[in-house]
Amino acid sequence: MKLVKIFSMFLVVAQLSSCKGQNEDGIQPKNKAMTTERFDLEKYNECIGKKKKEGEIDLSQCEYKLADGTTIISVKDSEESFSRVIPAAPALFETVKVYHGEGLLKEEYSRYLGVFLTSSEVRNGVTKFYDKQGNLTKTVDETTTYKEAKLKIEDLLKELANEPLLNELTNEEKATFKTIFGFKEDVSKVTKEQVYEAFGKRKFLNPSDEKDRKSLGIIFVEKEKKWSVVKDLYPFGTLEIDVNSDDGSIIRKKYNEETRS
Repeated sequence: MKLVKIFSMFLVVAQLSSCKGQNEDGIQPKNKAMTTERFDLEKYNECIGKKKKEGEIDLSQCEYKLADGTTIISVKDSEESFSRVIPAAPALFETVKVYHGEGLLKEEYSRYLGVFLTSSEVRNGVTKFYDKQGNLTKTVDETTTYKEAKLKIEDLLKELANEPLLNELTNEEKATFKTIFGFKEDVSKVTKEQVYEAFGKRKFLNPSDEKDRKSLGIIFVEKEKKWSVVKDLYPFGTLEIDVNSDDGSIIRKKYNEETRS
């Protein structure tokens, strides 16, 4: 009987220790999920060696494609190494992996694969952090970054995929497009259809187009409760669009002439 009591007490203590050992994410510090993923040094060296053999000057990064169309871009450094895993179209998010100097995975997150308008990235999903032993130490739900936005980033991109490239053209825009594309018609007769054909685009975002899916720069303006988006149409300028982050309505759309050399 005494042995049974001691064993029962051991179970209670073990259960209590297990509960106390969990962190804010509900993950036990030493028994939580682990990773054994490492920076693919062999593939990286093979890629850099090939670039050297072919006489390429830029050896700062390695880029190669997998059979399924996924592109891997890697950068090796003694302190931290990086890899971008870019799925084939129509995917709009890439996975970024940061590795400790020793090569073990340090951080992993998903982000929109387009242009950065600021130093901040538009992250999506859950970011995971690992220590040098491979223990998962922290997770961050990136949706909390945009908690003031009812229209989340995935929904914004769906809206933009259905949004016409331009609204009714102003006389100034007609004159600009006539000059840019050399339309023969009088300025007053320039149409959106002509402009769409010249741009090779009808919608603000075409996820199926490898280049177009990377053409947007996106930031969330919390104070004004809007998503501010810039579409790069180089060498034909840019398009700006502001989208209400509550209901998805279009606040503003504006074309800007090209000023870059």
